[in-house]
Amino acid sequence: MSGTVTSPNNLNQQRPLATPSADTSSSLLGDFIQETLALTKRLFIQLQRRPSTLVAGIIQPLMWLVLFGALFENAPAGLFGESQNYGQCLGAGVIVFTAFAGALNAGLPIMFDREFGFLNRLLVAPLASRFSIVLASAIFIVTLSFIQTGAIVTAGAFWTRDCRELPD
Repeated sequence: MSGTVTSPNNLNQQRPLATPSADTSSSLLGDFIQETLALTKRLFIQLQRRPSTLVAGIIQPLMWLVLFGALFENAPAGLFGESQNYGQCLGAGVIVFTAFAGALNAGLPIMFDREFGFLNRLLVAPLASRFSIVLASAIFIVTLSFIQTGAIVTAGAFWTRDCRELPD
């Protein structure tokens, strides 16, 4: 035992527990938003360092649009409705397929972070919420899906051949 003696009066004088206030909750929300934005920025920096990922992500749905567009080029009139051409109908399907593929690939950045040990560093860091890791990945994937959708819609806008003009 040590040679110092603590008086009983000092033991009973504990500080009262702090009650959470509005400042604490707004601070936690601010920290959560800051963490999410920082992790999202990190993913975009990775994309900037590997632009082939973005280029391949834009070219892949356009290839689907061209390949299946050539397949449906001789589709009978009225197959896609009276007001749509096959490029518009096919464009909607490619957008859904691209969004689904993006959702499947949403976990890849987290898996790579786990493989290289960065996820362990994030998990032991004093984060306001670990949900910011998942939300940052979701924001990144949704943004990429919107870019891909923009490319598909732009390509579909130039697809002017109407199904009703096809020969019988």
